[in-house]
Amino acid sequence: MDTVNLMGFLESVNTPAKYELYRQVGEVKRKYEDTIPSPSIDTSNNIQKENVQQAIATNETKVEGLQDLQDILIVPQLLKSLKKAEAGYQNMKQDKGNFYQGALIGTNHGISAPVLAEHLGRAPTEKDMRELTLETANSIYKDNYYEKKGVRNLPVHLQEVYFHAGVLGESAAAHALQKVLKVPEDGIIGSKTKESMKGATFTKKEFVKEYLSILQKGESWKDYGKGWSNRFNKLAEEGF
Repeated sequence: MDTVNLMGFLESVNTPAKYELYRQVGEVKRKYEDTIPSPSIDTSNNIQKENVQQAIATNETKVEGLQDLQDILIVPQLLKSLKKAEAGYQNMKQDKGNFYQGALIGTNHGISAPVLAEHLGRAPTEKDMRELTLETANSIYKDNYYEKKGVRNLPVHLQEVYFHAGVLGESAAAHALQKVLKVPEDGIIGSKTKESMKGATFTKKEFVKEYLSILQKGESWKDYGKGWSNRFNKLAEEGF
């Protein structure tokens, strides 16, 4: 596959945009140097390639290009982190996310039955869920959560905990996010919320506190509350 070395572009220019990118992703890149020693892009994606080249090679700050670069470095690490928490098929009857239209379908790689139904455009079967590949799950996560729910708009150090929260409890994550951002809490991650996310100053602990307080009100808390608390408190302490 034809690729372009992104760090090579960054090293060749001297622009404020370059240093802003380094500031945001430097710590993550160092932490995962073994898995992303030479980040690159697929040049068959011409729009992405042009964004990257205009942002860096022409010494201009182009928001889309910087975002493409950040995505390339960060998304693989978010998916890797999520896999540790959500791997494997399960069909526990007490988990409402395992049902679609009354049928017990299960969950695989953290993808619930309703989410898979939306992806397929039809009612899924248990076989569909069991055979769901990690590659497909990751594609759903990137489209439905990282992009549509605005994870990519947050500063890098806040992305992991919100990403996990959105996958586990989409509505709770939205309300918790809007509360710590101090924007109207309608549970919809629209353009105004996404714009506020770019300048977010809340801490991971503040988000986790609000998120868990919402989950505690649900029926599933008695079965999963301890595990959820451990998971998110650990993300708040040890995440990116």
